[in-house]
Amino acid sequence: MKSYIRKSVSVLLITAVLLLCTFSIAGAAPRVIHETVKREIITSGAILERITRFTDDGWLSINVLRVDLSNPNVKIDTISHADSIRKLTSTMDLAKSRGAVAAINGGFFNWTNESGLANPIGPIVESGNIISADSDYNRYSETMASFAISSMNQALFNYWRNKITLIAPTGNTIEVARYNKNKPNAEYQNPIILDRRWGEKSVGTDTPTGTPDTLEMVVVNGVVAEIREGKPAITIPENGYVVVTRLSSADFIRKNLQVGDEVSFEITTTPDWKEIQTSIPGGAMLLKDGKIPDKFTHIPEGSTSTRNPRTAIGSSKDGKQVFFVTVDGRLNSSIGMTMTELAQFMQEIGAYNAVNLDGGGSTTMVARSLGNTGLSMVNTPSDGSVRKVTSAVGVFSIAPPSKLDGIVIEASENNVFVNTSRQYSVKGYDRYFNPVTIDPSQVKWSVSGIEGSFDGNVFRPTSVGSGKIIATVGDVSAEIEVNSLSAPVQLSFDRSSLKLSPGETARLKVTGKNKNGYYATINPDDVKWAVNGNIGNFEKGTFTASGHGTGYIDGYIGNTHAYCAVSVASRTSTIADKFEAENGTFTSYPSSVTGSYAISKEEKHSGDASGKLTYDFTKEVDVTRAAYMEFKNGGVALAKNTTEIGIWIYNSHQNSNWLRAEIYDAKGNKQLVDFTKGMDWTGWKYVTASTANIASPAKLTRIYLAQVNPVAEKGYIYMDDLTLVTSSYPEMDMSKIPKNTVPVDEANKSVTYTPGSGAFRFSVFGQSSEPKNMLENLLAGRFVEKTNGRADLAAIVGSSKHAITGSIKKPIAASTNTGYKSYDKSDSRFIQLDMSKGGLRATDKSQWHWFLQQLNGFQGKNVFIFLANSPKSFGDSLEAGLFQDILTEYKQKTGKNIWVFYKSDENSCYMERGIKYLTTAGYNIPGLNPKNAAEQAKYIEVTVNGSTVTFEFKPLT
Repeated sequence: MKSYIRKSVSVLLITAVLLLCTFSIAGAAPRVIHETVKREIITSGAILERITRFTDDGWLSINVLRVDLSNPNVKIDTISHADSIRKLTSTMDLAKSRGAVAAINGGFFNWTNESGLANPIGPIVESGNIISADSDYNRYSETMASFAISSMNQALFNYWRNKITLIAPTGNTIEVARYNKNKPNAEYQNPIILDRRWGEKSVGTDTPTGTPDTLEMVVVNGVVAEIREGKPAITIPENGYVVVTRLSSADFIRKNLQVGDEVSFEITTTPDWKEIQTSIPGGAMLLKDGKIPDKFTHIPEGSTSTRNPRTAIGSSKDGKQVFFVTVDGRLNSSIGMTMTELAQFMQEIGAYNAVNLDGGGSTTMVARSLGNTGLSMVNTPSDGSVRKVTSAVGVFSIAPPSKLDGIVIEASENNVFVNTSRQYSVKGYDRYFNPVTIDPSQVKWSVSGIEGSFDGNVFRPTSVGSGKIIATVGDVSAEIEVNSLSAPVQLSFDRSSLKLSPGETARLKVTGKNKNGYYATINPDDVKWAVNGNIGNFEKGTFTASGHGTGYIDGYIGNTHAYCAVSVASRTSTIADKFEAENGTFTSYPSSVTGSYAISKEEKHSGDASGKLTYDFTKEVDVTRAAYMEFKNGGVALAKNTTEIGIWIYNSHQNSNWLRAEIYDAKGNKQLVDFTKGMDWTGWKYVTASTANIASPAKLTRIYLAQVNPVAEKGYIYMDDLTLVTSSYPEMDMSKIPKNTVPVDEANKSVTYTPGSGAFRFSVFGQSSEPKNMLENLLAGRFVEKTNGRADLAAIVGSSKHAITGSIKKPIAASTNTGYKSYDKSDSRFIQLDMSKGGLRATDKSQWHWFLQQLNGFQGKNVFIFLANSPKSFGDSLEAGLFQDILTEYKQKTGKNIWVFYKSDENSCYMERGIKYLTTAGYNIPGLNPKNAAEQAKYIEVTVNGSTVTFEFKPLT
């Protein structure tokens, strides 16, 4: 049993976090400030590393898939579209089509003027067969390198050269320019050869790459079946190919070949493709025999200094370890790499040889996670969506089926509040880390380290602390960490208000925070609910609106409450068009889509007629196609508060078409709304689309069918009784909505202060501008007086000059307008940080390194950090998150008190994951005047007594 537990745990997601450290990679820039590495087994012989780096120049998101070719259970192969090597397809779809467990995008390609098609550049070998090549590739220089795997299962990197020869029965030969490649407006001075990997049809005279004098020789089973001149494209034979040519090379066909002759062609490559299992062309060699070239032979972006998304493949010196690498770029979360930085990174991870693949918007990595059968995106494409490519490189498991050998436990999060519930699930894998289906009823659940009980796969802790959730199936076990938090002292909903129509439902997402500032989501069923006002009711965590009016929802656990304001609308439905008279016209996209629109009496929902829209989506199935009914006179006006449009649709047959509407909002922006994504009915059906978020006045301009799938589809629909629904929401009086429970800070209290060893006081004042009037001068002066009379040192937060520091007779521990520095007193360290340019890194690249050294090098009990403004105001939200993560991890590691002070327009305190944050406004309070100054204007007085720290907000007057 123990061996299974150890094995199960070892193959779960392993996270290596390099905390509170800075390091440099030899010869590389920029310096790394912080890094996390998450490792996950994909299958036997393949491990994925997800690397997140924060550097002096910004963030990097890097993925490294390590494949062990010495492992007999895994292989690598090229993947292209099964129907045509020219078809542009996403890496995800390519991987799914072949059953790959992971894949990256392949080599470069040239766009064509044919929709959805492109020509891959360079020779491609897939499953031991060469499927594309061109004679000009690297003919004059070693420009574009290829990655290959030999028949000995060893990674190779070479600059391929190719020769393609057509051989007549006379022995005469002619050089072939390309095999399964073509170019727009090709002159065919040398012939090209196309087989079914090219596609179904040849070139002929009627395609974008054909010419009136195109000659095509059709070869079946090595024998000339037909010689065609000036004729349309022909179906390429399954067991043959077509030679396409014209001009002088056509004369070679006429003089040397005729129907019935035996003919052949030969592809020779260096290295010999017959000794290769798979090969994909790339660009420049990034590493050759362990060294970065002095000059890259191929630079797709035009500059080695440009940072972009990148894809690369490398291998170890012995050629047995292969590294698939993607680097995201053009994103705030990842700045990308230059070619040199990519080469340096490949060296860093152990590559000896490496080649650059197609990057930019093409950069893609997909993989399955342990225990799962489906693939998911690993990286974040820079275009915001996945780009289609001509090829990918896949990783395949070739292991035999095996019995259950390990399990993975999954949960939405590790934290759960005491006496609330958390659901768990398990997924299984075999000895080769391939998925195995598990019957949930066979799973036995238990917990260690804390008290609690299970109801099936739902755990409810009854004690506070950290423990392990254990799942057992037969003799296989696994465990996952669980943190049972003390009861929440604060609750929040994902929405502070709701606008609903009668009958609509809402399920609020509930998040809690405990006294130490740790968060967890809460199952709505674990919350008690009450509704104020005759507006609806709760059942099983779901609110259903009913009566028109306003009120609020109260969700609570114990004495901790959160509130959500609710406005329930009154609804009015109006038929805007009965489709009895001519009201629109037909348009389409692309223009090859044919169809019509007219008023018809063939079918009707009401009245005498309806609108009939016919469509034919059987052409160009690789692109999205649409058939529009376009309203006349600029469209149908949508009245203010139109929240829904509905229409009766008669569907001729079930299909996967989408039914959509096009609306122009008050600013003239086009908005698209969906009635349905898939027409899964026949006959009449009423469908609706929400317009609640579209600014009025607006106009409905089109109703249309769209086919987004590669399906050859045609048919018709009838439309009737276009209905507009308006909703009038009563105004909510927010003053009548109770405030959420605010937790009490136990450190906010008055204490007896006796100066001595390890005991001292300091005062903190917020000041974002110099005094502008008598009141502000008075309050600034009072802070000076109180500090000089009561405190041992002072700190000023905010972004002004802080001229008052010249009048303070006590040491100034921090003044956040003067760069960054530290100050030590007793067992406490005061750290002043500079965020004047929107963040620590943006202000000074060295600041983070210094800050981490200040934390690592401190042996005392208390760390006080001072910022001009909230860390949440950093221009880089990821940096803001890292700042909090660093402090929380430091707190958990050392147990020190960590307090953060910053300037705000209010005086407040709160806990976030073990860290105390205090804000002070000083005199910069909105609406401050002499009458309310005594109540509003305050500073913070902190009392330190060893490791016990307390504070008070003290009045300045």
